[in-house]
Amino acid sequence: AVRVTDKTANITTRLTAALAQIGSFRSALETNTELFDGSLADWPNFKFPLADPSIDELYPASNDKGWQIAYPAGITDPGKLLPLFSAALEGHAPKRMPATPTAAQPMPDGRDPGWFVIRCVFERPHCGPLCPTLVSVATAPFQMASFFDPDAPARPIRIALPIDTSPGGLRKFNKNTALLISDTLNCQMQKVGKLTLGDLVLSILPWPFHQDLPTGSACEPIDMGLICSISIPIITICALILLMIIVSLLDMIFHWMPFFILCFPFPKFKAKKS
Repeated sequence: AVRVTDKTANITTRLTAALAQIGSFRSALETNTELFDGSLADWPNFKFPLADPSIDELYPASNDKGWQIAYPAGITDPGKLLPLFSAALEGHAPKRMPATPTAAQPMPDGRDPGWFVIRCVFERPHCGPLCPTLVSVATAPFQMASFFDPDAPARPIRIALPIDTSPGGLRKFNKNTALLISDTLNCQMQKVGKLTLGDLVLSILPWPFHQDLPTGSACEPIDMGLICSISIPIITICALILLMIIVSLLDMIFHWMPFFILCFPFPKFKAKKS
C-alpha cells in the first residue's frame, strides 16, 4: 500500500469509469519495473476511493479545489460502507468447498500447456527507503514440458546396480531392509510356498487342462511372526531380470525392443580388478 500525498490528482467516483480508465494503463503496468510514481505516464493518474477509513486525511471535506466524491444515498463516510456490505452478505456466503482431489481434476489440454514468465524481486526490508525493492524485467515466455515430452531435454536418470555379483561380492551387501510379518501372514506365506510350478501352469491353461490352484485347509495362525531382513541390491537385480523377461514377451505385440534399450560397450569396467 502506498500513501498518496498528491491531492491534486484526478478522482474517479464511479467504478465503471475507473475500470475503463485502468484499461488504458494495462500494457504499461505489465512491463513496468519501477516504483510507484504518480508523475510518470506509465502509472494511473487518477484515484478511486471505494472505502478508506483515512479518506478524510487524503481528501478533506472542503471543496476549495473542486473535489467531488459521490457516495450512495445517505452515506457521507466511506468507512461505513464495509458494515453495509457485511450485513448484505450475511447468511448468503457460500460454504467453502473441499479441495478437488487430483484424480477428479480435469486433464490439461496437452496442445496448449500455457505460457509463463518469471520476474526476480530483490527486497531489503531493513535498509529503509534508500534501498527500495527492485523488480527485474520479465524473462522470455516459456512453457512447462510434461514428464514424457519427447521435445524436452532428456532427464538423465542413473540406477546403480551391484558391480560384483559373485557370491563373495553379494555377501558384502548388508541386509538392512526389515519386513515385519505377522503370524497370520506367515501361515499364508507357507501355504503359498507349497505350490509348485506345475500348479501355476495348470491354473492358466484352458479347459480341459485347467486346474484351480489347491486351496488346502483353512490357515491356522502359528504361534509367532517373523522379522525378515532382505538385501536391496539383490532385489534390484531381480527387478531387472523380470523387467527384461516381460519386455521380451510383450515385444511380440508392440515390437518396441529397439526403442526400449540401447547399450554401449564400456571397456575396463570390471567387477574385480585384475
